Amino acid sequence: MLPSRRQLIVLLVCGTLPVMTTASLAPILPGMHRAFHDIPQIDVLSRLVLTAPALSIAMGALLAGFLLDRLGRRSVLAVSLLIFALFGSCGLWVQDIQWLIASRFIFGFAVAGIMTATATLLADFFEPGQLRSKMGLQAGIMGGWGILSQTASGWMAETSWRYPFALFLAALPLLPFVLLWLPETIKPQENPKVSRDSSGHISYQMLVIGFFSFAAMGLFVVVPIQAPFYFGHRLGIGPTSTAILVSVLTGASSLTSLSFAFLKGRWSQKMILTVGFLCMTIGFLMLSLWTRRLVLAGGMAAIGCGIGSIGPCISAWIAELTSPAYRGRAMGLLTTANYLGQFSIPLWSQNLLEPYGYEGLFLSAALVSFLCSVSVILSLRNLRLNGVSNSIEMVVLPTPGKTEKDEQSRRSS
Repeated sequence: MLPSRRQLIVLLVCGTLPVMTTASLAPILPGMHRAFHDIPQIDVLSRLVLTAPALSIAMGALLAGFLLDRLGRRSVLAVSLLIFALFGSCGLWVQDIQWLIASRFIFGFAVAGIMTATATLLADFFEPGQLRSKMGLQAGIMGGWGILSQTASGWMAETSWRYPFALFLAALPLLPFVLLWLPETIKPQENPKVSRDSSGHISYQMLVIGFFSFAAMGLFVVVPIQAPFYFGHRLGIGPTSTAILVSVLTGASSLTSLSFAFLKGRWSQKMILTVGFLCMTIGFLMLSLWTRRLVLAGGMAAIGCGIGSIGPCISAWIAELTSPAYRGRAMGLLTTANYLGQFSIPLWSQNLLEPYGYEGLFLSAALVSFLCSVSVILSLRNLRLNGVSNSIEMVVLPTPGKTEKDEQSRRSS
């Protein structure tokens, strides 16, 4: 069942909201630091306001996936939008920074619900060929909205550090359209027939693909976290030029995601992942070996092209491998893998940064990217899109309504 134009627009707009989670609040840090300067450990607490949702997103994605398959897509998306608006805008009136951090943690569960619900609905609506282009379109729009929201946040933060929290109220006008226009693609407690190739199992192939998503996100987030300090402190590049370089990364990622349908029509999923990791390898090498601004911009563009192709490819691939009855939980697991990849950044990047500097950090990231591209070729060479083997029963995904006789029949086939 293909969605109408208005249904697709509502779904894509909802899917852009999570991009505001951290990027749109970066400009408030100096003002918030001044407002709570007398609070002990304010340096740490002010940054926790930005990073607190990451943990709850990783935790909440699994719960959101389960609820999507049990309660339905539309209801979970609607509740997530409401929580997104209410707890995301708490910074407008909360006076205690500890309560603000707590509200941001709850806000992360709403982000997990929106991300998982929109990806699952897209997979429900479209066939594999169309899904790949729509995943790319959604990723491209998210990149553009991220740039706009960050610009608007900076403008609003010049008046008050609290005003950018009003951006999260944008979820409220979408709520009635979700309830009125979006159909329930999967009925609650539905017991569909589970196909042999697309079932409630975690296959070896899906685990491998999820690992590559984990690695890609872990590598990608190194850039927005560490590159601004490298450009400013190590190379003496001013704030405006640094902002332009970071924008090159976002722009390249968005444009590559928008062209994903073109790439998928000519390349296999394995080829896209391999080239994506190779692009990230080249980008990190350029950052580590050269300091000219034009070369740095080329490196940022290469990394953006890499993640812009890897992200939509993996999302569409996981959706194609999963039956509709279990798709919500599969997309939730993928979201968890992505945010666990972000959590891995401090565990290895800081340990490399202190002894080897930024150049050593980026060179190490290039090496990991290259090893990932080789691993894609080796680990996926014998795996077919519809030839899922070595299945592992998913404990959290019990197959509904499947009898022992059905299971024996499936295995014998």
